[in-house]
Amino acid sequence: MDTGSGFMKPATIVVADVPREFAQRLAVWPELTLVESTAERSDVEASCGRGESCLLFLSEELAFSSLRDIMSWLPGSNTLASVVVVAHSAKIPPIELLQLGCSGVLRVDAAPNELRRAVQAVLAGELWFSRKVVSNALRTLLLTNRLTPRELQIANLIAQGLNNQQIADTLFICRETVRWHVRTINSKTKTRARKPVVTSPARARNRAAS
Repeated sequence: MDTGSGFMKPATIVVADVPREFAQRLAVWPELTLVESTAERSDVEASCGRGESCLLFLSEELAFSSLRDIMSWLPGSNTLASVVVVAHSAKIPPIELLQLGCSGVLRVDAAPNELRRAVQAVLAGELWFSRKVVSNALRTLLLTNRLTPRELQIANLIAQGLNNQQIADTLFICRETVRWHVRTINSKTKTRARKPVVTSPARARNRAAS
């Protein structure tokens, strides 16, 4: 079992309707507090309202039936609350999840080292989708919304997998300016995705190996 550390800060991991074996793989890191929850509003609000970062793992069945409602129950900007869907199949629509504000998708049989990297990425404010999924979602959004040339530049760099600091370095601007543009992009595209940084599984594997 991979028990490597590296989490930036303590976090609450809430699991709802996911297999016990998957939940047990999350219980090996001391920085994480594991909480089992139902999909009832009172349970979700209580579990994710503890004043620290919260990562909510849902089964794909719950995602299909209740994700929109669950996203509306999560705490606001004072607490980082993110949702990752645990998928049994390849049929789950990742672009729809991304547009709803979901932070990623993980296979139920994800290896421990992949699981650790995904949790680290999402807790750091990044997304855990493939680059192709994010690129397609951005293209769909940009077809129906007007962005300035600079916003288009930043949106394209996001789709390539760059984080805020890398975008700032590429465009010779400060990171706070990038964050401001990302917020504007989110507002114009009317997305609920609060995570401006995109990390693909393949890219994260390469970063971890370097």
